[in-house]
Amino acid sequence: MPNQNDDGSLPLVTQHWADYPADIMYNFYLWNLTNPYEAVAYIAAHTDLHPLLLMLLDQSMLMNGRSWLAHFPLVSRSANLIANLHNLVKLMGGTLFGIKLPDYPHPGLMPLYNNTYDPEYRVHTGKTGMDDYTKIITYGGKTQQDWFLGDSAEITNCNDGGFNKQFLTPEDKLNVFRAYLGRSFEMSFHEASSHNSVPTYVFRIDRNEYNSNSPRRIGMRYENVEGVDYAPTWPVCPSEHVYSPDEDGCAQIECTKEINFCDNCCNGSHYGPTVFTPPGFYPLKVFPGRLGRIPFGVLMSPPHMLWAPEQVSSQYVGQYPDEVKHQPVEWSVNPTMGTVVHAHLRTQMNILFARRDMTQSTELPNSMAPIFWLHIEVLIHDEVMFIYKLGGLYVPFFLDFALYFHLLVIFISLSVVALDKLTRLEKLPSDSEDLHN
Repeated sequence: MPNQNDDGSLPLVTQHWADYPADIMYNFYLWNLTNPYEAVAYIAAHTDLHPLLLMLLDQSMLMNGRSWLAHFPLVSRSANLIANLHNLVKLMGGTLFGIKLPDYPHPGLMPLYNNTYDPEYRVHTGKTGMDDYTKIITYGGKTQQDWFLGDSAEITNCNDGGFNKQFLTPEDKLNVFRAYLGRSFEMSFHEASSHNSVPTYVFRIDRNEYNSNSPRRIGMRYENVEGVDYAPTWPVCPSEHVYSPDEDGCAQIECTKEINFCDNCCNGSHYGPTVFTPPGFYPLKVFPGRLGRIPFGVLMSPPHMLWAPEQVSSQYVGQYPDEVKHQPVEWSVNPTMGTVVHAHLRTQMNILFARRDMTQSTELPNSMAPIFWLHIEVLIHDEVMFIYKLGGLYVPFFLDFALYFHLLVIFISLSVVALDKLTRLEKLPSDSEDLHN
């Protein structure tokens, strides 16, 4: 139960979380497979994808993994996979190959998700300092994202992105946790701007946030226990590259690091029984807004595989990455108040498909098949925007005006005093001369 004030009312931070003063718009762009027979039979070298738009407004997402998705071949295949897994798990008493799976009554990746389905959050109310306001204490009873490792598991230095420390500077970082994406992001200052006349700092993430091979996000690597190469066109090593693990000095070469993949001591992205996935992706480990683990491979990327190597994204006809249109995270924050004024979040879901002898995907090539991409836009309510203008524009303006006016009065006062003293000093010599005469 949430903490309550003495009069039984909820604290302000709880009220904000319960009734966020913004409209959150969800735009889903579904990928429709237009050459299903060629792709399944592996006659075509590419998978042809055609974008279709479905707009869902104001958090009203009720997706059950089948129904309206069934009209699109590639999405339907994914939905059938989820539904078949759900039925199989029910038959096997809630386990799959001995692994206990979450008991969710509705099959799908986002069953009945509408931002009210998350586990319980415990957050700071600001009593210990406004810099900690809304920072997460626990999420679903957890102090870490234990589905990741190292720094990538950190959660207690994060908030939901709506309320940040006041008086931000370009050197500050924003750490935001989004349960919908099952992870946290670190954002850096990009530029000073404005939104609806409110001064803002625009914060973005860099490419390493979507690169599980980078030192910072290596704790997000997809384990790939199945040992499947989902991106056989990557990495592109020089023609003289020859895998020779027994060469002198190979013991000192770390083949888990992307920079060494094309060293002769290393076998590209293959390492022992596993295969690393390319930059531009991270694995979705838990169901959106839940703690239950996803029992199959899902990789998230920016829309159109924006930050994936060209030799990977080019395998999927219909992927047209654009650095402006598909920027994954963009937060516009008023630096004085620390509140978000406008926000964009864009992401794409890709299902991992592997050629299997015992399934209907026998002839399907190993791939990271794009299913849909999502654009979330946060639109602050007008009445709140007025408060933002008051606190982030008008009040600083009047304070600056008062400060400059005060300095001007002091300057004028000091100038008058100085002028008076100077005048008196100029008169002193003539007075002394009169006395001498």
